Amino acid sequence: MKSPKMILTAGAVILRDPATPFTAAYHADDFAVDRFAAAMKIKLAKKRDQGRGGWEDKAACSQADLSKMLVQHVAKGDPVDVANLAMMLHQRGELIASPTASTPLAWYWEDKTGCFHMVMDRADVQEMAAEFFCDPKPLYPEAPLPAVNLWKTMDTAPRNGTAIQAWHTVHKCPISILWNKKGHEFNGETLHWFERSYTTVWPEHVFSHWMPLPSQPAPEGGAA
Repeated sequence: MKSPKMILTAGAVILRDPATPFTAAYHADDFAVDRFAAAMKIKLAKKRDQGRGGWEDKAACSQADLSKMLVQHVAKGDPVDVANLAMMLHQRGELIASPTASTPLAWYWEDKTGCFHMVMDRADVQEMAAEFFCDPKPLYPEAPLPAVNLWKTMDTAPRNGTAIQAWHTVHKCPISILWNKKGHEFNGETLHWFERSYTTVWPEHVFSHWMPLPSQPAPEGGAA
């Protein structure tokens, strides 16, 4: 019988017999989560040794503070730190607060019958909680969607006759062009990028970026 395979995950050893296939009872997902949880525990213990803690105390550590730290750690790139902060919010019954919101729009809570209540002009939230025996949660505005940049560098442009929008660096405007394999000879150079009407041909260096053509506008009262 083969000995269980020892897997070192950030200092934690997790055992699994390599001869035993994953089953519905213990899926590969379960194994991955167990390994990840071990890495999370090690990082948490390390931070406790450094004097960090208190995330479970909502009076000392707010939802906004935890959410801000989570977003900051996303930029730093360590998924274990992000997971630990997400765990803290989850265990407190909170969502990740919008980074664009400094104060909640309102506070809401659920009563014993399952009905939700919301207040917008109650300054003393702690008094409200004591009065209604509830755990009010902040309601933040929805974060705006990030702007989508569709421009790509010309070295990635399709060279199969597909019409595209290209940014002309001299005219400072987009032009609809397409690639023609045969091209056109001009001053000893073969030019391949034609305006869609084939009235003008351009050297590639005058274009810096390209993007797909936009879809046609939808007619009034219906889809395109």
